[in-house]
Amino acid sequence: MQLGFLFWLFFVGLIIASLQDLKRREIDNWLNLFLLSTSFVYIFYKGLLEGNIEIIFLGIFSLIILFCFMNLLYYGKVFGGGDAKLLFAMSAFFVSGSFGMTITNIFLFLSLLMLSGFIYIMTYIFILYLINPQLINLKKSEIPFAPVFLISFLIYVFFRIKFISLLL
Repeated sequence: MQLGFLFWLFFVGLIIASLQDLKRREIDNWLNLFLLSTSFVYIFYKGLLEGNIEIIFLGIFSLIILFCFMNLLYYGKVFGGGDAKLLFAMSAFFVSGSFGMTITNIFLFLSLLMLSGFIYIMTYIFILYLINPQLINLKKSEIPFAPVFLISFLIYVFFRIKFISLLL
């Protein structure tokens, strides 16, 4: 399925959401509702015009799956409300030509999202440590092992993601 329109819609939407989040630490509901409604209207009409009703059902399926993940991440205190609603609004972006590819797109995106969050947090902790070593109680003998642990964990996560995507 050609997703050029959806790509640019979400690209501009994510830039606006990032600027709002950096400036005010919140994402407006109008942006999430605009992204959700515009993308699903696009998928609905594309499915009707092409005569492919399966795309509409795949869109609804991805909406349900990401609604579950949105609630899981919000009530697990991983995401804030605006971030969770933005993930939910992006559900139309993961629709593909088949059921298996839609699931693969969703789980690959969520895996890479968690990996990038982990890298961001580890970089932030390392910068905090360089600024003030008293913030983290590491012994001098443990400091050389931190990059080794980080690199080995990233390799483990990378191969785990590849293995899970191959299974799906």
